[in-house]
Amino acid sequence: MCASIAPQEALRAEDCPLERVATAQHARYRMGVITPFYKCELSAMAVVGEFYGHVLERGVGSTLSNQLYQALRHEILRGRWTLGERIPSFKEIIAQTGLSRNSLLRALDQLEAGGYVERIRHKGVFVKATATHGNRSLGTVVIPVPADAPIESHHGQPSVETQTFSRISVGHLAKTAGKLGLRTRIWPVGHRSVWSSGDGGADSDLFGVISLFSPKQLQRFFKPRLLDRVVYLGTDDFLARPCLTGDPFTAAYQVASELIKHGHRCIALLPSPALHQATEDLVRAGIGTAMRDAGLSAGPEALPEMPGPDAPIPSDATAAFGFCGECARDVLQHARAAGFRVPEDLSVVSLQEQQGPPCDGLRICGAGYEWDDIIGTCFDILLSSASSPPRSVARLTFDPRVHEGNTVAPPRDSSVFLGVVNQ
Repeated sequence: MCASIAPQEALRAEDCPLERVATAQHARYRMGVITPFYKCELSAMAVVGEFYGHVLERGVGSTLSNQLYQALRHEILRGRWTLGERIPSFKEIIAQTGLSRNSLLRALDQLEAGGYVERIRHKGVFVKATATHGNRSLGTVVIPVPADAPIESHHGQPSVETQTFSRISVGHLAKTAGKLGLRTRIWPVGHRSVWSSGDGGADSDLFGVISLFSPKQLQRFFKPRLLDRVVYLGTDDFLARPCLTGDPFTAAYQVASELIKHGHRCIALLPSPALHQATEDLVRAGIGTAMRDAGLSAGPEALPEMPGPDAPIPSDATAAFGFCGECARDVLQHARAAGFRVPEDLSVVSLQEQQGPPCDGLRICGAGYEWDDIIGTCFDILLSSASSPPRSVARLTFDPRVHEGNTVAPPRDSSVFLGVVNQ
């Protein structure tokens, strides 16, 4: 899981799960250096200290005092300290960060000038009401979604599908935005949609955009001058930056390993037409690596491909792997309509965790992410883009974890094989 938005820290090679990196492509994906799309230049930085996960370092184009100011402001806006609460003392911050007293004073001067804190002599530094901007709004964050995209309910809140993550709760986005003094607006877009003042307010009210679209697609909907503050969320387009993305290779590896642990040797694959070819290749590589690591074949006979969710299940397959949440749900429904019992006759998994309501009482096993961290980082990048100098972020990859669900069970003839795998 990516804990901070410092790009140099998040994109270092040692952050990759090396035991799961089967190809150089995945290593380059995790580091944001898939050529020729983007090359990440990692220069030698002098790390001075750390403050609640924010790395403070020399040589990044920003003074140490400004980095500390950004870190303190970020934690205030994230709600680490409540209204009127005292933040850590000078001694505590200096001990934690390793910065000088003068750097800390300059950072506090910036916070006080912005109305985030109040210094009281002999008592300390306290969070002010304006730290959450009161009732004053900084503007609107627009989230364009395809007009024909299904917007499902998740815990009573609308949610939309992303490419590399699972479904994202719009209510979660709106709640986080509200704490930061921002409004959110879901904007369904068609082929000819163009943002204007009639689409929800004057252009000056537009604070930023959280895009599920690629940069090329987004440019069709907004004038270039309105795209100064954009964060791409869950898109698998490597030209998109700054972008927060999942790790399809590791997600596929983990979910496939769950099937292998239960004794499955033949897994039917159902690709998603929504994925770019590079992402689809990473998913296949993750599944194949999991099979080979377990000493199994990863050839076409062990990983047959289904042309569509309503296609017949390959006769030797004991499990089906959907490359997106919708694919897996479709496979489950068609399998049950064809007389298969899930998971007794057929296990069904997805690259993405199921966040909506159970499908006929079944919750599909898939890979999920820590949405609190992802959404918090997303808004932190938007807010820091308004600072001077803005934080430079390329592509941040978050680590997945498996949500088991109840759609996986051992195949009927796996008793001998399970003993081999679990040794």
